[in-house]
Amino acid sequence: MGQHIIILNDVQTAIDLLEKRSSIYSDRFSSVFGGIMCGWRASLAMSPNGHRFRAIRKSLHQTIGTKASLQQFSSLQTTEIRRLLTKILKRPDQLEYYIRKATGAIILSISHGYSINRDTPDPFVTLGDECMAEASIAFQPGVWMVDVIPFLRYLPDWFPGTGFKQVAKKYLSRCTELVERPHAFVKQQMERGVSKPSYTETMLKLHGKALTSEQEDLIKWGAAALYGAGSDTTVSVTYSFVLLMILYPHVQKKAQEELDRVVGEDRLPSYEDRDNLPYINALVHEALRFNPVLPMCVPHVPSQDNIYQGYLIPKGAVIMPNLHHMARDPATYHNPDVFEPQRFLGWDDRDPEPDIDVAFGFGRRVCPGNILADQTLFLAFAMILSVFDIKADENSNVELKDDWTTGLISRPKPFPCKLAPRSEKALDLIMSFEEEAANNQKSDADALGTVTW
Repeated sequence: MGQHIIILNDVQTAIDLLEKRSSIYSDRFSSVFGGIMCGWRASLAMSPNGHRFRAIRKSLHQTIGTKASLQQFSSLQTTEIRRLLTKILKRPDQLEYYIRKATGAIILSISHGYSINRDTPDPFVTLGDECMAEASIAFQPGVWMVDVIPFLRYLPDWFPGTGFKQVAKKYLSRCTELVERPHAFVKQQMERGVSKPSYTETMLKLHGKALTSEQEDLIKWGAAALYGAGSDTTVSVTYSFVLLMILYPHVQKKAQEELDRVVGEDRLPSYEDRDNLPYINALVHEALRFNPVLPMCVPHVPSQDNIYQGYLIPKGAVIMPNLHHMARDPATYHNPDVFEPQRFLGWDDRDPEPDIDVAFGFGRRVCPGNILADQTLFLAFAMILSVFDIKADENSNVELKDDWTTGLISRPKPFPCKLAPRSEKALDLIMSFEEEAANNQKSDADALGTVTW
């Protein structure tokens, strides 16, 4: 009631406020339903700007915040994307499912040293995906009356119209399990002497016996933030990439020509090739620009009154960066509704366009997993294009178009496609990873199921 809401459609305004004035523009709006009743206010994304927020971000920065810190996980990323290639060779109709599993395998190994079940749905991946979906619903503006009239949460459960309380209890239970069960799994593995390197193990060893309950809570939520920070972006953008390669075949052809010229046919591209693959780099950034996973950024809230260009922006106002408009702004990009990686490299008669990467947010609230996501996307795009031709499924009557879901998270609506090996050499290369995939199949799912907390 009477809440000031300011929507930012301009990149420069967002930079002026959310980055240049980040000291006062890094707070969060307190959502009663999603934040308090469902438990997500304790998460990094929704934490108020303060000691807790800074402590979690600092610990994540040490683990995944720099290219140097991520080097320890480069072989993990490579292995999981190789495994993805073998899966989509056999079941291209299950493309999104296997992209999600590959992404989950990378993130959960980094966060908890957890190896997923690759043959059947994994309980940890399923739990994480369900929690992310529920959080998306919980924070939808205008859906929950309790966000407008907060005292409704104090009404008894039997009171008419309080069905939202049962929904909140369900979401809170799942949120709590996502944070507590994997953490307890790591502690159990450490006690047995079989834990694998991870963010959680590193932080627990760092504090040792001096670990306080507050510090342990920060570790739990830091690990949970890794899944929230990387899963939706990587899955949605990779799935979008496949659709866009079908819709823009000239882009696919140009990317493959660069890969053939730089890498050749006898091996897969690696991260060390990145500096020599400018078009693939541009392709990653264009995929992030073309359809931001979060069309509307999580709101920022100023902690004090301030003036911008003569306008008073009051303390507590909800500042909503419109990432979709920024990414498609014709004042910034030529033909913004066309997917064209070349825009970031320039043409003979036109300079490169600005590569702003609004998809990861602004200022102190920028996604802590942005470098991890960027590296994973590069490897996924490059490896897939090096061995597969991506085409429409000629046996389907569905008309392909750039059709995306609406809501807090945006991704392509399901679409039929065909991924065929580019050559016999490409097929042999994919098949050579079958043995590698088979040799590393042991899952931690059973151990996770025995954990109590």
